[in-house]
Amino acid sequence: MNQSDVIQWLLSECETVLTQSNRVSLSMPSNHVDVAEPSMEHPYPFVGVQPITTNQMSAGIGNGNLFVDSLNYGSDGILNSITYRREPTLRVEAIPVTDDDPKLCDDLGTELVDHFDLYTRTGGQPVDMDPPQIDDSTPQGRSDDFVDSDGIAMEIAYEHYITDDSPAVATTVNMDIEVGDSVSDLDNVGDNPIAYSETF
Repeated sequence: MNQSDVIQWLLSECETVLTQSNRVSLSMPSNHVDVAEPSMEHPYPFVGVQPITTNQMSAGIGNGNLFVDSLNYGSDGILNSITYRREPTLRVEAIPVTDDDPKLCDDLGTELVDHFDLYTRTGGQPVDMDPPQIDDSTPQGRSDDFVDSDGIAMEIAYEHYITDDSPAVATTVNMDIEVGDSVSDLDNVGDNPIAYSETF
């Protein structure tokens, strides 16, 4: 899953809230939801989704951002590819905006919070994404269009996969085997020679 997929899912869910709301009647709810950008023109009511920051997280294996999720071998037993996984956390604001109607703005905000809070109890979000976690604080620094509206801050952890189709692997191995009657016959083979008792 990419960050754009998470944002698109959020936009779709916000559109669902507007479609199901008893407080508004919109002929095209999709026109009332979009990624919030400075100085954008939008109809009222409107829900803007604004990314805040993305944090890279690791499961503790790998280079700090990636860890090995799976190894894929061919029929010959040679490693064909390595799938890595990264677990970023996207922070966003869902910002309901109305045209001089603070009550409607508050009501839509409550409906948005209720809608996303249900995912923490019932699930149903994409399988490679955790349920949105509602944040109590509202980040600052929004564009002027959204200054007078209350945003709903959310954190969403999701999984992003990267596949290396050309891993560096050894396809052949050269091995020297020296045979002797006892360990003393193998003094010149490595630091810790091992003798096996075999009968031929």
